[in-house]
Amino acid sequence: MFLSWRFFRSSGIAGHLLLAGGYDTEMHWIIASCSLMIANWMHGDRLRQNILEKVQATQIRTISIVEEKLLQKLREKEAEVERFNQKNVELEERMDQLTVEAGAWQQQAKYNENLIAALKFNLQQVYAQSRDSKEGCGDSELDDSASCCNGRSIDFQLLCKENNDMTEMMTFIDVLA
Repeated sequence: MFLSWRFFRSSGIAGHLLLAGGYDTEMHWIIASCSLMIANWMHGDRLRQNILEKVQATQIRTISIVEEKLLQKLREKEAEVERFNQKNVELEERMDQLTVEAGAWQQQAKYNENLIAALKFNLQQVYAQSRDSKEGCGDSELDDSASCCNGRSIDFQLLCKENNDMTEMMTFIDVLA
């Protein structure tokens, strides 16, 4: 550190310095002490600069680590969003497929309803024709019934049984409708 002139004066060195060269030595002493002060100041400045650089380097490393972690989180979230989007597309495709299947089932149901209605109508006509044919039939019911049905023979017992079953079925269908 800086040595004061008083130190030299009190230690008796000042007298030796004056004897050895007088004012030149004193000037050298002042210059040396100023140089020492400047060196200490520069050393302090370098020390401060080194500390500042280390703090900045630590801050940069910390920011870099935080940035890397944030980027990793961001990539994870982007991957999660991508998975959700893919799942959404799959669900939309499945929904479209189920809509088509539901439409097919609805068409099948409509077809079956129309078929039942047509069968019901045909049975009613056959039943009505069989009643009409019984009224006009004479001695030979089998021959007359075959002639009433355009040459087709009908088993009336089977027709009556099917008609009762169909009537029950039609009643059930009417209840559903």
